[in-house]
Amino acid sequence: MNRRRPRAVVRARFSVREVPGITVTAAGSRAPLPYGLDGTARRTAQRALTEAGRAYLGGHVELHAPRRTPARVLRRAATRAVAAAVATTLRAAPAGPRATDAPAPTPPSGARRTPARPRSRPPTTTAQEADPMAPPTTDPTAPGIDWRRLGSLVTGQAAVQAGSFALLIAMSWTAVQLGGRGAVTAVTLAATLPRALLLLFGGALTDVLGPRALLLRATGIRVLVLAAGAVVTATTHTLWPLVVIALADGILLGLTGPAAGVLLPYLASKEHLGRANSLFSMVLRLAPIAGSPLGAWLVVVGGLPVAMGAAAAGCVLWLACAAHVTRGMPRPEPAAQGPSLLRRSGDGFRLLAAHPRLRWMFVACFAMDLAFLWPAEVALPLRAAENGWGVGAVAVVLAAFSTGALVSAALGAALAHRVPVPVKLVLTGVGLAAGTGAMALVPSPGVLAGTAAAVGLLSGLNGPALVTAYQQAVPEGKMGAAMSTFALSGIGAAPLSLALFTPVSLHLGVTGTWLLCAGVALVSPIAAAVALRAAPEKAPGRSTPDRIRTAPESTVTSV
Repeated sequence: MNRRRPRAVVRARFSVREVPGITVTAAGSRAPLPYGLDGTARRTAQRALTEAGRAYLGGHVELHAPRRTPARVLRRAATRAVAAAVATTLRAAPAGPRATDAPAPTPPSGARRTPARPRSRPPTTTAQEADPMAPPTTDPTAPGIDWRRLGSLVTGQAAVQAGSFALLIAMSWTAVQLGGRGAVTAVTLAATLPRALLLLFGGALTDVLGPRALLLRATGIRVLVLAAGAVVTATTHTLWPLVVIALADGILLGLTGPAAGVLLPYLASKEHLGRANSLFSMVLRLAPIAGSPLGAWLVVVGGLPVAMGAAAAGCVLWLACAAHVTRGMPRPEPAAQGPSLLRRSGDGFRLLAAHPRLRWMFVACFAMDLAFLWPAEVALPLRAAENGWGVGAVAVVLAAFSTGALVSAALGAALAHRVPVPVKLVLTGVGLAAGTGAMALVPSPGVLAGTAAAVGLLSGLNGPALVTAYQQAVPEGKMGAAMSTFALSGIGAAPLSLALFTPVSLHLGVTGTWLLCAGVALVSPIAAAVALRAAPEKAPGRSTPDRIRTAPESTVTSV
């Protein structure tokens, strides 16, 4: 008599999260899954989310796989179970986890089969989730970036950034015509001071309202402000409209800056966030290159009203792209009673004080910005004048640096996830410091341009890697506050570098101060190395990943 043996069952349970990335654990056991099933489950879940148009979401897979079953059989059954669990969970929104059983196909005769014992256990935190800077454990070819939304983000930011630089050139030129140096100072202060101050409030508002609500509302208001400004400046030839428009524009840019900075982690998984940042950095580098001559040309063609109209058109395009990028992004749950907005504006500084890894990554980013600005803005023109190289040498050196950085950023968009994190953060940082010092000692403009191109190549890889590591070190729910502090450091590095190194150059000379800047740049890789060694913080009292949705009961579906 043949006794029917119990069938082996692969059991998958999927929980949705509002942050990108897929984690996998074994249900009811701390032992690793056999035959690399964690990678199979992770790729299947990511592919299912992408095919459903939800690549900006993430989740956690809890997988039970029977032992002593052939690898090919288990992989096929796990793929079906995970795909069905993801589909069931997405169909049942807003309900939470769903469990799906997939019976494993009958193994070859003679193979021992062990009946599955369904067990449930809260998902545990995997190594990749606990340490965002750990080496990727997924297949690099697995879908980890929502390319459609990332394309919309890059397109919209290219339009609005180029329009903003064009408007800056046009307003500065118009202010010179209306009132000279005093008018330019007034317009510049009206545009920059409110923006710097409101970055902190913009980060707090992003954490409270969510990026979608803040971006769409503030960008829509900016379109109206620029359109009204185009009408006013076309009929009034005085300074006060420029000051008022610059003030309003600076306030709106300060509010929306952190909201735009938090979007990339929604669009790319942790393993591929570096690629997304590399692509985004290309836009930030190309915007002033394209926007500055565009602003000069618009002033010649139609004056300031035409430049404002062009900036408003760029904002309209960004508004449409932002609506597409942020569609479906959840709004943070309102707290019953929390701190005031004024108190929350200091959350970014409190984060730096409380989280060592985030603090050291902030130091690494700030040191590199501080070290690069004075040589590019002051030392290079002074050295060209002292050696009689002419202004053309300055343009060639800056163009070589920009070309190297753009090429490196393009390569990073394709290959950044394959480069080890210590290489991107530490090794390239040491190379940047050495290259900056070499630029101070080279004897001819041709060698200086070649050295600048090499420094640009390293910068195009190091810069996005620093931003990525900083974003990955931010605790969940605090990205807006952290990015506001990060943006404020970038804005503050320029005047601080000029104020710090210009008086020093009176005593050390141009070459000595340039070498001092190279020493400051060396602080960046040292701080990055310390950050990599710092242990990642864990939220107290939590044994499950943050923001995992839960449901009162599970739904079991046979496959």
